[in-house]
Amino acid sequence: MLTELMDDACSEPAEGLRQHSIELLVLMLAVIAVDTRGLDPKLLGQKFVAADVRACQKLFGALGASVPCVLPPVGRAGGSEARELVLEAISALRALELPVAARVGGAASIGALCETLLAARYDVRELTTLELLRWDCKEGVRGEGDGAMRVRIAAICETVPELLQRSDGAAGLEAAMRNACERNGGAVGVLFALTKEDEAQGGRKGLVAYVGGEAVDAPITALVCGLLDAIAGTPSLPSALSSNPLFKAQRIEQEGFGIRWEAVEGAPRLRVSSLRAAATRKTLLPAVLQLGLSL
Repeated sequence: MLTELMDDACSEPAEGLRQHSIELLVLMLAVIAVDTRGLDPKLLGQKFVAADVRACQKLFGALGASVPCVLPPVGRAGGSEARELVLEAISALRALELPVAARVGGAASIGALCETLLAARYDVRELTTLELLRWDCKEGVRGEGDGAMRVRIAAICETVPELLQRSDGAAGLEAAMRNACERNGGAVGVLFALTKEDEAQGGRKGLVAYVGGEAVDAPITALVCGLLDAIAGTPSLPSALSSNPLFKAQRIEQEGFGIRWEAVEGAPRLRVSSLRAAATRKTLLPAVLQLGLSL
């Protein structure tokens, strides 16, 4: 199904899509709606590309909608003319009524579908801190063999103060983050909790790091400290990252992630910093892994 969705050789909705269940088609459309934030045009080139818009058009068509402004293959919409075509297609899709089968929670448009699903996703009132840390987590491995170290970044849909409050303070958060390392098989060198934008901090996100692995008495190694230092300030990026379109869109090479680490009173294993609002896990995780390889 993914091949049919992302096939750039066909500008019409893939016939094969109609052979899948309506439930699966709606699920795929829901994933795109959330990941692209309802096809927000401001996020074109940052959170999604032209191929995502084409996939969305195909799903609309497979669900029975008449799709205007069918997008021809335009790659990543790098040129101004191609970008205008993609923006025109986005505008048409955002104005289009959702097929009846896709109106989850009564949502009538892809923007409303995104809002409905995100509201449900962010309703984490019943979760413990540990469950929240495991709710939406990405992982990468730095190095190989005995020297390999896992790095995990959990997306937290609360601000740092809210996360501390739900954890009964810094010591509780430290314990939960240590527990998250233990329950995932251990050997997690650094666990990050990336929190949502905080208006009290000028709209910046927050970043909490748990360092030192799962053992309470293990020393905080020079390598772990080096990893944190490597992403602070304005890091010197390898060419593979500096040339990446997403790193360019987020201006990581020019402005960095905005990280300035501080110790956390009562929690010696924690470090905390604010984070530029434009920065995301999609750039932070590869930066940690790539910069860590040079240590």
